Amino acid sequence: MDDRLRDLLAKLPRLTSVSAVDGLAADLLAAGAAEAVLGFGLAVAGRAGDPRVWQYRAAFDSVFGLLAAAPGAENAERALRLLSALPPGDRRELRRRVSVLAADRPVEELASAFAEPAPEELRAFLARELRLRGTDLSTVPLLAARAAVEQPAYQQCPFGLAAADDLPELPPYPGAEPGAGGLAIVPSGAELPPLAKASGHAAREVTAPDDFTALGAATAGWAAGSNGRTEARVFALPAPLEPDTPEALRILLPSLGLDCLRDRNDRSGLAVRATDATAVWELLFAVALHGGAYSSGVDGARARLVAWQSLSALADCPRSADLAAIERRAERCAWFAFEAATGWFDQVAWDLGLLALSPDRTRLAVLAATDTD
Repeated sequence: MDDRLRDLLAKLPRLTSVSAVDGLAADLLAAGAAEAVLGFGLAVAGRAGDPRVWQYRAAFDSVFGLLAAAPGAENAERALRLLSALPPGDRRELRRRVSVLAADRPVEELASAFAEPAPEELRAFLARELRLRGTDLSTVPLLAARAAVEQPAYQQCPFGLAAADDLPELPPYPGAEPGAGGLAIVPSGAELPPLAKASGHAAREVTAPDDFTALGAATAGWAAGSNGRTEARVFALPAPLEPDTPEALRILLPSLGLDCLRDRNDRSGLAVRATDATAVWELLFAVALHGGAYSSGVDGARARLVAWQSLSALADCPRSADLAAIERRAERCAWFAFEAATGWFDQVAWDLGLLALSPDRTRLAVLAATDTD
């Protein structure tokens, strides 16, 4: 190991920042001393899961991130060796690191995980990540055996979306920067419209026992890892909603008995605007990827999966539908986003309201979620 790295390793538990590790490891990697960087990573891997000494985990993530981003099969193999050296622990964190390694890297460079000794859990996460990215495992000799047992959650998963830094932000809470986020903003002091009934008859709730989980797949992290809550419900309309406009939905929604609209006062407002399936999918993806107030979100492949699950449920697709079928169905639906200034929404930074009208305009799916710090 490089003497400078050895010195940093000795001082590591007392450091207040690992920026020195970042800089030195990057310089050594650029100078062709990748093995020295690997050696340092292996030295800290055993304690990277120790919450009492955060510096080991931070240093490990620094070195791993550099090797994972470095081009070439040799660096991919070094990054895999680091992951293999980690003690058993946080499965979610391992999934995240596998996602980082697999990003924008040819699958052939990752095949060594299935040729060299590696933890089975690491192999399973890597195979799943590649599968969700659309890789046909049967075309890579070392992964072909895995292909026989790995079942895709969806048959394909597009990866044309921009990098995470370019993803849309969550819609702002009412009154914050009108127009930001591309969704509706509640006018200050606006009142809820009078209660209305569709076609002279009240809508009938038809939410099935498993609808909540399917509709809220993308927002599950807001409740599981933070302070959030989700409302996910489905309603049958006695006749097609005509016209299928934002104003018609703004009048209909208060009659449905939604929890997210129940706690309102004279100053409560409701705004609805039309959107499309692509914008809805991107928003669901951003919600799952970024997480909520205290949840860190999920890895990229998982975020794409749960975004498709929520979109599929909103569009009322059968569980067996493949991606092409979901897309065709979603394009025929009418999509809307809504915001409401009620007590149910925390109105901090994590508020979401989505509506999907079926192609025949007789089924309305509602997904509302909120979170706070």
